[in-house]
Amino acid sequence: MADENLQEEWRREYQKLYGDRECSLTSASGIPLKPVYTPEDTAGVDFQNIGMPGVFPYTRGTFPLLYQLSPWTTQQGMGYGLPEQTRERFDLLYREGLQAGQGMVPQYFIVPDAVCQPGYDPDHPAARGQVGVCGTSWCSVKDMELLFHDLPLDRIGVVFATYDSSVAALAMYVAAAERLGFQPKQLRGHTVNNIYRQTCWDLPSFPPESALKVCAEFIKYTSRNIPRWSPISFQGYGYQEAGANAVQELAFMLAPAIAVTETCIQAGLSPDDFVSRYGFHIALDDDFFESVAKSRALRRMWARLAAERFGCREPRSLKAIIQAETAGSSLTAQQPLNNVIRAALQTLAGVMGGATSIWTTHYDEGLGLPTEESAVLCLRTQQIIYHETGVAQVTDPLGGGYYMEWLTDRLEGEANRLLTEIGQRGFTSCWRSGWFRRELERTAYQERQRLDRGERVKVGVNRYTSEAPVKVPTFRVDPELEKVAAARVKRYRQERDQGRAQASLKEMREVAERVHRDFPRGGDLMPAVVEAARAEATLSEIMGVLKEVFGWGYVY
Repeated sequence: MADENLQEEWRREYQKLYGDRECSLTSASGIPLKPVYTPEDTAGVDFQNIGMPGVFPYTRGTFPLLYQLSPWTTQQGMGYGLPEQTRERFDLLYREGLQAGQGMVPQYFIVPDAVCQPGYDPDHPAARGQVGVCGTSWCSVKDMELLFHDLPLDRIGVVFATYDSSVAALAMYVAAAERLGFQPKQLRGHTVNNIYRQTCWDLPSFPPESALKVCAEFIKYTSRNIPRWSPISFQGYGYQEAGANAVQELAFMLAPAIAVTETCIQAGLSPDDFVSRYGFHIALDDDFFESVAKSRALRRMWARLAAERFGCREPRSLKAIIQAETAGSSLTAQQPLNNVIRAALQTLAGVMGGATSIWTTHYDEGLGLPTEESAVLCLRTQQIIYHETGVAQVTDPLGGGYYMEWLTDRLEGEANRLLTEIGQRGFTSCWRSGWFRRELERTAYQERQRLDRGERVKVGVNRYTSEAPVKVPTFRVDPELEKVAAARVKRYRQERDQGRAQASLKEMREVAERVHRDFPRGGDLMPAVVEAARAEATLSEIMGVLKEVFGWGYVY
């Protein structure tokens, strides 16, 4: 009764001040919002559905304590120019306080350039003008040695954002690590093995059925040989950058997780042997509360999927490892210093949502590669939030809030409905037909219209604009580095044992053909790729074989 009286009093005050005027607002995903939330909005929420941190369904976090004993992992992507220059950037950030778990060296998150991602060497005609521009250039075991020499590879978390070239990248890393004195079972890290990137990016790739086979072979190898390696990071972030709203991001991220898991089960793997090492890469966007609720909904959705659909019994298999990144698409070239504030608030949302690791994007991202100053500022953003704000002292501090619990439930419900539709259509059918792309383009276009009409405000873009010229330092890669990289790989090919290299590529082709023809009984792909890397085959040579066997191009 008391609640009804309070709400009636609120309504009287509302009418006194605003009359019959309505307050019509939506979240960034278009979910209609009320001006205020009360216990009525969570009356149907079962506390078991919210739970406690570290307890199924993990809405409030995967562990009983979160950041009270140690901070989240700082996952700062880096890469430009030649391998030694990327290594210099890592050493700088390490000195400046990259954060990791107790006793661990921070993560070395390597972003390859646009030449490496589709699998070309720097002297390939398609590489011209792109070498080292938007990431680091690498194509050989020697390049890997330049990236990792003198590092404790049994304690460092290496991350490769290598997409379709993930098989070759890990093979070369294994071969380089062996030369540096480490065995595969000692290595740790993860691969952004986004074999389905064509669903959101306009790039050639392996066709759907082939991509799933290659991905399953990768996961099989890591499960058997590198038990501390996370073999795939499911990309909600990529979908968000292509235009997805929070509902689409959740559903489109979990759809490939289902497809990959089912393919691995078909290959004879037990889900408890590999899903515990999955990562989920989400975007932290401008809508603060929706970003927090998205993390909470994702944990709950994955826990139930893993338990109910795949029959996982190990608690660690039910716990989503959330790798959160502040949204690069939200950062503007106009008034770029405003991006410092945007990235800080988005980072805070990641903390409040309980992310395992956080990547704070750079304020100058709309202008080019980050400067050293910008990269260090990203670290300082996370360090200030952790040490100075007090938000890390309590696990899931927004848990139990009327709005937060209502929004978490709403996101989960909407995403589950969309995920059901994808299941009915079929994941590979949605990919092959271009359905994912059309849905993303529709949402992106609608968002653009809202900006153009002023319905959504972007400070410095469609309101509070300025004609003053941009005055911030910008970073440019020396174009002469392309010649250096091309000369290196040519010399690398000339100096190797040609007979051994060609024999390894021939053997790899034969294995790949058997795998493609008779999956999952055709054999094991990755060991043959590792042997080719040991024999000093280059990235373009390895990927050339895989493309010829498994197919390559556009399928929509």
